[in-house]
Amino acid sequence: MANLEQLNLLTTNIGIWNKYRDNNPDIIPDLSRANLSKANLSGANLNRVNLSDSNLIEANLTGANLSQSNLTRVSLMEACLIDANLSQANLTGAYLNGAHLSKANLTKAILTNAYGINSIFSDASLIQDSSKNDKIEKPTERELRQAIARQEFQLYYQPIISVLTGKLAGFEALIRWLHPQKGLVSPLEFIPVAEKTGLIIPIGEWVIEQACQQLVNWQKKHSYTAESLTVSVNVSTRQLQDKHLLQKIENILEKSKLKPQSLKLEITESVLMEDIAHATQTLTYLANRKIQLCIDDFGTGYSSLSYLNKLPVSILKIDKSFISSVDKHGGNHTILKAIIDLAH
Repeated sequence: MANLEQLNLLTTNIGIWNKYRDNNPDIIPDLSRANLSKANLSGANLNRVNLSDSNLIEANLTGANLSQSNLTRVSLMEACLIDANLSQANLTGAYLNGAHLSKANLTKAILTNAYGINSIFSDASLIQDSSKNDKIEKPTERELRQAIARQEFQLYYQPIISVLTGKLAGFEALIRWLHPQKGLVSPLEFIPVAEKTGLIIPIGEWVIEQACQQLVNWQKKHSYTAESLTVSVNVSTRQLQDKHLLQKIENILEKSKLKPQSLKLEITESVLMEDIAHATQTLTYLANRKIQLCIDDFGTGYSSLSYLNKLPVSILKIDKSFISSVDKHGGNHTILKAIIDLAH
C-alpha cells in the first residue's frame, strides 16, 4: 500500500520530491496501489520506486526517471511518457493502451504480458539484453499460429509530421509481438518466419483491419483535426501475391467506413520487382480506388527508373541511409535532390 506521506510529497511539489530523493538515495519509496490518474509528474525522479498496481491513467510523466522501478500491473492508459527513462523497469502485466512513449528509453525493460494496443513508440529505445537475445531462437510456425489465436500481436503508431506545417499528418502502423514468456519480440525475428510459412497473410490482413479501424476511431473522437489524417501499412511479397488481397481491402474499408484516400500502403522496391506485371495490375486497381501507394526504402533496391512511370505510386519514402548521414556526406545532398526532383 502506498506510503501516504511520500505520495502527498510527490503530488504536492515535484521539485521538493526530487530533492527528497537526492538527499535520501537509499530509501525506496512505496507508491503501490496509488491513485495518480491525470497527475502531473513531469520530470519526477521515480527511480527504483514501487508503483505496482498503481493508477497512472492519463498521467503526465514526460521526462520522468522511472529506471529500475516496479511498474507491474500498473495502468498507464493514455499516459504521456515522452522522453521518459524506463530502462530496466519491470512492466510485467502493465497496461499501456494508448500511451505515448515517443523517445522513451525502454532499454532492458521487462515487458512480459504487457498490453500496449494503440500505443505510440516513435523513436523509443526498445533494446533488450543482448546476452539474452543471442540465445533467443527464431519463433516457430506453431508459436506464430498460437500468437494469432491468442491475439498476442499489438500495433504501435509512429506519428508522421509534415515538414511544411509542423503538424501531425498521419501515422504508420508498426506491428509488435508481446510474447507471454519472451516479452517483446522484434519484427526482424518473426516477420521472416511469417513470410516463409504464409502466416503473413492473416497477420497482414489483421494489421490493415486494426489500423483502419483505429484511424476511424481517432477521426470520430477528434473530428475537427483528424479528418485529413492517414494511416500507413506495410504490404509484403506474399500479401501482394495473394489473389484475395483486393477483396480483403475492400471488405475492411467497407466495415471500418474509412475513406480509401486515408489509407496508405507501403511496398518496397524488391517486392514490386518480383512480379512487375502483377504488381502493376494490383497497384493500378488500388490507385483507382484512391488508396495512396508508397515505395518504401527507395534507393536501396533495384532503383530502376523505368518502372516508376509505369507504377501508379504517389509517394517515395527515401531510405534512411541517405538521410541519416546527409550532414556528414555532402554528396548525399545531390542524390536527395535528384530523387525528390524525380518524384515530382
